[in-house]
Amino acid sequence: MLDFEQRDLEPEDWDALRAMSAELDRCKSSDRELRARLAGADCLLVQLGVAVTPELLAAAPRLRYVGVFGTSTGRIDLAGRRDVLLRNVPAFSTESVAEFALGVVLDELRGLSAARRRGAAGDYSEPAQHGRELRGRRFSVLGLGAIGRRVAEIAQRGFGAQVRYWSRSARPESGIPRAELALLLADSEILSVHLALTPETRGFLDADRIARIADGALLVHLAPLELLDLEALIPRLQGGSLRFITDHADELERRDVERLAALEACTLYPPIGYCTREAQAARRAELKREREEAMPVG
Repeated sequence: MLDFEQRDLEPEDWDALRAMSAELDRCKSSDRELRARLAGADCLLVQLGVAVTPELLAAAPRLRYVGVFGTSTGRIDLAGRRDVLLRNVPAFSTESVAEFALGVVLDELRGLSAARRRGAAGDYSEPAQHGRELRGRRFSVLGLGAIGRRVAEIAQRGFGAQVRYWSRSARPESGIPRAELALLLADSEILSVHLALTPETRGFLDADRIARIADGALLVHLAPLELLDLEALIPRLQGGSLRFITDHADELERRDVERLAALEACTLYPPIGYCTREAQAARRAELKREREEAMPVG
């Protein structure tokens, strides 16, 4: 079990895992002895965000199962190992992340965090610069999976934004207009990115596409940062022609975090999008269901 804390599971879940295992080994993915510890492993459970590389797999010849304690499997490279089963926990945080996406947009449009800081300092005057409403804004969603679709629904039906989407596959059943990617990049006031990390989407927002994003747009990126060309993004943020929000800063190198944090046009959040009580309960329920299915009968 890589990068798990005791608090990540309920006591009954830890007891059940121990009962199912001949040995339960919990350690950090940065452990220098990790490869040696993997030599006898049959199953590997990893926290969301942990990468499983071909080099790591090579150290675990007995491995038959990789479980990701989250939705994304984009950092798991099985390197053709057909004998290894990969499982994740789908859809447990759809509502949590979608609500967070709209929350950070509202904070940006209405200056909620700045107003809270002013109030805490005893300043209760009207703001020098008025905020903007979400209603009527040109709001585009890249990737209409479960989370992207829910973001689009809330923005469109809850706030009256002019919502469009782009995804590799059309989703006519969503009732949301689909537009060409080039148009969305050039014409959106808000871009909310919810593409899954796959070999095809790695580097999706490259230098050319970042350059095409409309001046003054807000880029809300709650997807893995491997989709994004950071070196192309930073000059646009420095120039003030683009604003950027992400909750994946924990995945960055320290130098890149410092570069982004110094920019007024950039807002970095801890990874709190999926951290609600309801989402964690749903994830534990799915783990319990999987465990019960795996237990022998009788």
